[in-house]
Amino acid sequence: MAHPPAETHACAERSRLLLFVGPGLRPEGELGALLARSGWRCLWLAGAEAALLSAAHARFDALVMQAEAGGGPPARQIEALRQALACPVL
Repeated sequence: MAHPPAETHACAERSRLLLFVGPGLRPEGELGALLARSGWRCLWLAGAEAALLSAAHARFDALVMQAEAGGGPPARQIEALRQALACPVL
């Protein structure tokens, strides 16, 4: 039985990569399992500096980070991440 080329197969079942940034945002347990079943692979990094460095190594489909008035990252840091990662920030 012939199999389709790996390239075609990979495109048809492409998973998405979601980057979580911040100490309280690690997707664990039920959330991680739900995302995996939905085709999302997740990476968690503790801070924005590591997230900026990750831009050279992966293409993310979205970035999830906590941004609160007075407690979250400054707007310039969020914009730098959005530009470096070239993906939506949630």
